[in-house]
Amino acid sequence: MMPEMKIRYRTSHVQKLKINDSKSAYSCVKDLFDPDTVEYRESFYAVFLNRNNYTIGWSQISLGGLTSTILDGRILFTLALMSGASAILLSHNHPSGNTEPSHTDLKLTSKLVEMGKLLDLTILDHIIVTTKSYYSFVDEGKI
Repeated sequence: MMPEMKIRYRTSHVQKLKINDSKSAYSCVKDLFDPDTVEYRESFYAVFLNRNNYTIGWSQISLGGLTSTILDGRILFTLALMSGASAILLSHNHPSGNTEPSHTDLKLTSKLVEMGKLLDLTILDHIIVTTKSYYSFVDEGKI
């Protein structure tokens, strides 16, 4: 017998945040990172948003090592589609404290933007978080 697949969607009484710019995006994602490990290992989070850029919810997409984390786009977009999202805010940390994106960061972001276009899902921004600052792909013209 084949297993049944269902989607359940329940809104909560949690206040939804509106993402207007990189400052509000950073404010939204900075507290997702564990303060005990943000300078130790990389992790990747996604925040899912509705058509008006209000948050629906978030998920940790991957947890990596000291210098990298691997993201599977299929997992990211499955969660986005299941949540009914219209946009995705991407974020990962750099334990080194350097906010500049690596070549891999640039390549991955570009790939995710293209995948999103195929599914009519906008990558709103990709924020690189450190304990002192952040980098916005949108602000720097990389998205």
